[in-house]
Amino acid sequence: MKKLISTLLILAVLLCSAPALANTLNTDKGLTAEFSVNVNSSAVMQLIGSAAGMEDTVGNVLSILNNLKIKLAMKGQAGQLDMSLKNKQLIALGFGAENGGYTLVCDLLPEYAFHLSAETLQKINQELSKSIPTDINVNEAAKALLRPLDNLLNAVSQKVGAPESGSYTVDGMEFNARIPVDLTKKEAELLLLQYAKEVVADPAAEPLLIPLSAFFVTNTPSEDVDLKEAFNEALDSIIASTEQYGDETSLDIVIYGDVSEYGVASKTYAEIKFDSYNTAYVGQIDNCFVLKVVENDGGHLLSISVDDTEKGALATFQYKEYGTDVLLKCDITDRGDGGFESRTDVYFNGSDSLGTVFFNVSSGANISLPANSSGKAVIDFEELGSGSSQELQSLLMNALPTLLNKAQDAMPDEMGSLMQMLNLGDVSGY
Repeated sequence: MKKLISTLLILAVLLCSAPALANTLNTDKGLTAEFSVNVNSSAVMQLIGSAAGMEDTVGNVLSILNNLKIKLAMKGQAGQLDMSLKNKQLIALGFGAENGGYTLVCDLLPEYAFHLSAETLQKINQELSKSIPTDINVNEAAKALLRPLDNLLNAVSQKVGAPESGSYTVDGMEFNARIPVDLTKKEAELLLLQYAKEVVADPAAEPLLIPLSAFFVTNTPSEDVDLKEAFNEALDSIIASTEQYGDETSLDIVIYGDVSEYGVASKTYAEIKFDSYNTAYVGQIDNCFVLKVVENDGGHLLSISVDDTEKGALATFQYKEYGTDVLLKCDITDRGDGGFESRTDVYFNGSDSLGTVFFNVSSGANISLPANSSGKAVIDFEELGSGSSQELQSLLMNALPTLLNKAQDAMPDEMGSLMQMLNLGDVSGY
């Protein structure tokens, strides 16, 4: 139980600053991500209203959105982005490594290939490497953050007292135990700083130091700067300052639990008061992780909950602020191959669901449009980026009628109505 309580305390202390790392789909088969929406037209129309005579236009736009799908397939250094309407392809983009650089091709412009040279790619990578790690292993970096966590949890557990039996009501929930916490702001800061030093010492965490250096290291990262040494110097300086001038005020944290006669807590809830106006709650209620930040005047609320299920998780996000109430409910299902399927329902100001957003990631990739410049007229991205070429504008004007014709073929009534309204008429002769 102390381990759980200590974990909740760490979550409380890291509430607004903890870095988050997600697992990535790691397979030599590649991956495919698909995105689509299903808009509740009647709920949206009721919410936004519509000027007289525009109902049909809004309905047509929503109908097109409901039939639009985006798919991204990636494998190795190759990828393909497809957009389809009512299961008919609108556009396909292929991209991948070629001749030391990268090439992009488009099915709407079959005679052309756009190429980014190896020299330009190297310059881009050099610039990105100054602020974004290019060789990060997410799983190893996550382990680097987790390995020193036991030391931190053990240190915090020494600050947690024995449960005090009673009847307590917190955030509308009943608890039978109150767990006192004796931890000052200075102690919490020093514990976190020591944890940071242990993370920095782990070689797997080195890629994380690059983006964080902008906040902790005075010198601009370069080949001449040892980031690990610079971080340690910065942390040592902060530790020395905290030891001398740290705030000895006790943190206003109380942990409540529903404890059985065997000392097992079925639910544990930490109440953290930042000041007289703002309170946070973080805890585990049965099988559900809960995080809430509330402004005491009732004007603001940020609420996040994640409920573990046999097949995945149910996540809820709610944000309220003076007349605005946004609620997202996300159902995430594990596919079993490292991927997942998710559907997120969107609500606004107590309305019926405005619609559902679908996002699925699966193992395997089908790339039918390889990025190959053979037999095509090659256009350098550097030339397009210079602003001196009129070729791109001409190419887009050639591709647009083809794109519109494909859309009209997929949904003739809806697209025909929109094109008539926009005075585009028949684009087949463009």
